[in-house]
Amino acid sequence: MHRIAALLLALTAPLVAGTLTLDRYLADVRAANPELRAATERTAAAEARIAQARAWADPVASLELMRKDTELFGYDEVQVGVTQMLPLSRQRSARTATARAASDLAKAESRALASDLTIRASRAYFTLATARTELELTRSFRPILAHAADAARARLADGSGDVASVLLAETESAKLQQQEIENLRAIADAESAFNALRHQPPAAPVDALDENPPATPAMPASLEAALEQALAHRPELQAAEAQIALASRQAEQSRAWAPDPELMIKLRHMNGMNRAVTSFDTGIALPLPWANRGKYRAAEREAAALRRAAEADAAVLRSRTAEEVRMAWNRLEAARNLVVLHQGTLLPLAERAQSAALAGVADGRTGIVELLIAQKNLREAHTAATAARLDQIQALADLAALTGQNTF
Repeated sequence: MHRIAALLLALTAPLVAGTLTLDRYLADVRAANPELRAATERTAAAEARIAQARAWADPVASLELMRKDTELFGYDEVQVGVTQMLPLSRQRSARTATARAASDLAKAESRALASDLTIRASRAYFTLATARTELELTRSFRPILAHAADAARARLADGSGDVASVLLAETESAKLQQQEIENLRAIADAESAFNALRHQPPAAPVDALDENPPATPAMPASLEAALEQALAHRPELQAAEAQIALASRQAEQSRAWAPDPELMIKLRHMNGMNRAVTSFDTGIALPLPWANRGKYRAAEREAAALRRAAEADAAVLRSRTAEEVRMAWNRLEAARNLVVLHQGTLLPLAERAQSAALAGVADGRTGIVELLIAQKNLREAHTAATAARLDQIQALADLAALTGQNTF
């Protein structure tokens, strides 16, 4: 009993040296996670495409040698020319606007990924911390079960007990060993997920963790406020809106098919003439997209369909957001109530029942079966309390992701 109390007190004690805090773990994840690094590089690539879209077309230089006969190295006339497309239409500005919209989309997707990664890392952190606490709690019950088994054997020896009590005590001890094995497996799985997010080998050692979450900013005061904040700030919705903006820019670009003219100038030198430039030509060329209207009309239809698809995706996400906010809110409220119930009522009652059973066994007023039942109830109460606390943390993380807050 004293070991359990000491363990619970340790959960709220100041951090010891070598403790890996949540903030430090999140910093490690952001620095090392390859998924986030890839998103950052995609954002940089999209940003670089803006300058490419804004640039003029490359000038074209030409050199022509005219001959009247078939002599390879001789010439009668040499002509040097330069051609430059002039961006007088809306094509260049439309390309630039599309590139900027694509860059905004890449940034929004990167923010959404960073938010999701923060939530996943927070869950992994507290899942591992809780699994370790569960193992310590499980091991803390060993002395009580050992005491119950010894008492059952002693009573059997002096004739005041029975074989059933001994077998029940040994069965509970075996179940405790089974629970410890399951705790160890849960810790191994949690460590693998924990290390994967920070790009470490699955079996990399993990320092002690702080099970208590840091102070969190104020959450919305009501379900309606949470929904309003989610619709305005959820990173995935912002990415969906950026996708609509990109589709709109693409639609505008598809309609900007008026051609850009090409300006040409050619300098001519006649062999045998004293002047370097004997004559020059100027000209202008203009593509004729009107001859292929079907091609451009099809591009306009494609862009319009992509915008409608992006708007439909955003509408689905908004509807799903409302559902997920309500579910996360209800889950958080239920978890908070369960935590209060467990910590304020169920756990104290279970601890008092076990204390009474231990005292009764000591003075012979209580049977071994009653002690085992009390001990089992206390184990189940601790397990339920720990699960409720973890559920509260995870529900808070879900609500934070939906409302665009970095709660942790």
